[in-house]
Amino acid sequence: QPVVEEGEIAGLPTAERKKLRQKQRKAEARAKKEAEEKAKEEEAASLVAIKGGRKGYQQPRPVDTDPDGEKLLQVEDPLGEATKYLRLLQYSSSDILETHLLAFELYTRKHRLLLAFQAVKRQLKLDPDHPDVHLCLIRFCHMIDELPCPKTATEKLVQSVIDMERACIECLKGMSLLESNQRFLNIHNGCQSFCFFIPQHYRNSLHLGQC
Repeated sequence: QPVVEEGEIAGLPTAERKKLRQKQRKAEARAKKEAEEKAKEEEAASLVAIKGGRKGYQQPRPVDTDPDGEKLLQVEDPLGEATKYLRLLQYSSSDILETHLLAFELYTRKHRLLLAFQAVKRQLKLDPDHPDVHLCLIRFCHMIDELPCPKTATEKLVQSVIDMERACIECLKGMSLLESNQRFLNIHNGCQSFCFFIPQHYRNSLHLGQC
C-alpha cells in the first residue's frame, strides 16, 4: 500500500485523516512483520545450507590440543590445578569410587590429613571390600602412626579427630593394622596392601595373586 503524504490528507476532514493514519500505521506494522519473518526464513535457509541439508547433522567435536596432558604438567602449581578438577569430580561424580581414590592420593600429597581421611571414609562407604580401598586405609593409618607427636594446637586437634573417627572403623576394631591387613588377605586371597606393610614378602604376595 502506497504511503500517504501529510500534504495529501491536510485538506481532509478530521475523521478521514484519522482513518487514513490508522491504515498507514497498520500497513507499516504489517510490512515490518513481513520483513522480520522473511529475515528468519533467510537465516533458517542459511543454516540448512551450512549443514548441507543433512539429517542428524552434528557439530564437529572440538580437537583436544593437549591429548597427553603435557601442558598440564607445565603449570606452576600442579596440585592446585589437580584440586580444581577433583572438585568438579566430587560435585558431578561423588558416587564413583575412583573420585575418592583420586581425592586420597591428592590430599595425601598435599598433607591434608583430614581431607585424606574423609576420602578413605567415603571409599569405605562405597565399596569396603575393594582392594584399593583397603590399601588406602592401611596406607593412611600407617602414615598417621609414623607421624611425630603433635606439638601445635592444630596438630593435636587433627590427631584427636582422626583417632576418634578411626576407632569407629569396623575393620580396624580390636586389631592392629598388621592383623587387619592379614585378615583382609585371608578373605581376599592375597593383595598388594600386604606388600606395603612387609616389602620382603612381596614375591610371596604375588604368588597369592593380586585382587
